[in-house]
Amino acid sequence: MKRILIIFAHPGYHRSHANRAMLKGLKGLEDVKVHDLYQHYPNMFIDVAREQRMLRDYDIIIFQHPFYW
Repeated sequence: MKRILIIFAHPGYHRSHANRAMLKGLKGLEDVKVHDLYQHYPNMFIDVAREQRMLRDYDIIIFQHPFYW
């Protein structure tokens, strides 16, 4: 089975019906990890080396962030 990493970066996902539903649907899936950047880096000082190591551990990377049309 492929391991999936979802890089999640939504500053107000609690107001987004679609993102809340997506997160709820992903709970409990063994090979899927949701990595919330706002949760891990509330001060926006990102540990680049840690993030690079994480990317190497997964087969599929998905970037989930809001689009403002």
